Order: sequence, then structure tokens, then C-alpha cells
Amino acid sequence: MVVLVSDEIVVDDPWGEYVAELWEQTRDPVGPHRLLPVALSEHAFNLHAEVGAANFIRAASLPTEERNGFIADSVVHELCQLLLNRPRVDGEADPSKAERTPAVNVFLSHASVGGRGLVEGFHQHLVASCPLNAFIDVRTLRPAKISPYGSATESANRRYS
Repeated sequence: MVVLVSDEIVVDDPWGEYVAELWEQTRDPVGPHRLLPVALSEHAFNLHAEVGAANFIRAASLPTEERNGFIADSVVHELCQLLLNRPRVDGEADPSKAERTPAVNVFLSHASVGGRGLVEGFHQHLVASCPLNAFIDVRTLRPAKISPYGSATESANRRYS
């Protein structure tokens, strides 16, 4: 669940209580659920004492035109961590002692005709703005024979795993 925490929500006590209940239910760093609070205000951390310990997605200081992309990238990264069964970083933990989780690897491929420009633009965006390891098939993989009994992907998996 993604909670956008603005000044209006911070001053509304029922919202703070509700989000605190959700935080308690999703708090387990290796559980199957995540609560992703997004700070849209510098006061977001005052929402509730329990939720203040969460590791907020910090968007309050960003210019308005950059916020949506930053929030989307951050949520996608957290969802990838969840899908890969990696623990969430706890906001209460000492960052210097926290175990670093490896970056999420993203393999980008495209149709031979017409897709290369789109994929290369998406690759540049990921590399510039996301904590992901992104790679493109034409730059990373060696050519492989494709037969009915094997594929280039299987060859790549042997090479890069």
C-alpha cells in the first residue's frame, strides 16, 4: 500500500491512526506486504509516532515536476524487492550497520524492428534515475544460435548466472 502523506493527512488524527494500524500489520521486513509512506510534506514524519519510524519515500523536497517520476521509480524498486523476497530496509535501523541488498537486475529486450530506440531511452532513464542494474540484450549478450531445442536466453543465463 502506498500512502501519500501531505500536510492535510498529518493534521487529521483518524488518518494517522489508520495508517499506524496498517504499518503495524505490514511491519515485518520479510513479510508479504509493504506499506510505502511517501513524504509529500516536510511534516510527513509527524503523521503518527509509530509510522514516523518507517523508511519514507522522501519526495517533499523535490520540484513538483520531478515528484511523480521519483515516486513511481521508488515504488517500482520497492515492489521488485518484495517480488524478489528481499527484506525492506527498516527506518529504525542504523544505516551504517544495515546489510545492503543487491540491486535489482533488469534485462531489457526489444523486437528487431522498431524497438531499439524505445528500449535504449528506457535503459538510459533506468540507469540515470533508479537503483537498478539494467542491461540491454544487444549490448550485453553474445549472439547465440537459436534452435528448437534451446534458446539464446538459455545461453545468456549460463553466461550471466
